[in-house]
Amino acid sequence: MNTTQRSPRPQLNGLVAGQKAESKIVSNKRTGFMIYTVRGEITLAGAAATTIFNGGSIASLLDFIGFSDAGDDRAYWPALNFLALTSRMGFSAGANVRLTTVANGVYPLVETIVMPFAWDGPMGSSAPWETCHLQPDPRQDSTAWVIPNLNTALLVDAGATISSPVTVDVTQVYDDDIGKLPFFIPKFSPIQQSIPGAVVNLPFYLKVSNPLRGIIFSQVDSVAGIVTDIITSVRLLDDAPDGTYIGSSSDLWDDLVRDEARRYGAAPFLGNNVATGVPADMSGLGTYFHNWQDGGRLSNIYNPRNAGNNLQLQITGQPSVVGGGSASVNAGLIELEQIPGKTAIPTLPDGRPIFQF
Repeated sequence: MNTTQRSPRPQLNGLVAGQKAESKIVSNKRTGFMIYTVRGEITLAGAAATTIFNGGSIASLLDFIGFSDAGDDRAYWPALNFLALTSRMGFSAGANVRLTTVANGVYPLVETIVMPFAWDGPMGSSAPWETCHLQPDPRQDSTAWVIPNLNTALLVDAGATISSPVTVDVTQVYDDDIGKLPFFIPKFSPIQQSIPGAVVNLPFYLKVSNPLRGIIFSQVDSVAGIVTDIITSVRLLDDAPDGTYIGSSSDLWDDLVRDEARRYGAAPFLGNNVATGVPADMSGLGTYFHNWQDGGRLSNIYNPRNAGNNLQLQITGQPSVVGGGSASVNAGLIELEQIPGKTAIPTLPDGRPIFQF
């Protein structure tokens, strides 16, 4: 009988800002999930802090989270994009410990982040492992990694120090059924669009050649991190006659994220609430996930071969007033690749493909 296994991998510790720290995975397995548990202790002193950034998450002390096969990046996203996706993958808010006060004190913080090669949870498939990760060459190392910033100014505006080193526990969830090929192998790719000033229907081109499971969009200020006041409204479309996915006219960002929270039954990762200095509530959300695999069905994913050209998010908005830094919209693409010898094509009883991309 095939069973799923959890394997703790070497802890990432002794982190240095700007330097990649890597943990080798177990080779020659079907990997469904990589789990990154970030821990650290923050001390607030001097009554200097007034505002909490990035939902009070210790994950804000990481710039990027990734996964590589012999140097080939299969995942390379901002850490907060993975956190935003993780918040949509569970049926509850989880057991994370975040900063929720600006009072002087010592605060142990914990955040669990999931990299989902398989697809479960509220948006997931009835067969989650129909996508997973297989190494192209098990004789070569694959690694899970992080690039930290260790900048407490991305957690709270002033008065914070790291009083216990930030560490990352890495867990690989896998099975041994390597002969059962997935239909796709996911790849997590980043792309960014700067927001130089007030914009109306600014095109953010999302050039893809692979099918898409979904895209996570984040509003980012270079000083404050995830914020909620850059995007006012959006459209998502390509140039096919039926290629409008969000809004025949612009759809309000706030309406999008509220409806997303309703559909998936959990509050997505939150941005900032400057007025109260605590993590934001449902009054403002800084991230949105556009899920093409609606109902968990692979037949619903975005196929660039059948769609129009120039897939784009048209943005109406302005730079944030929260941090006053440079503004951008980050997009995390979940591409689904078919790789000869590593993926299968589902067929009908007569041998015809059910779908092929």
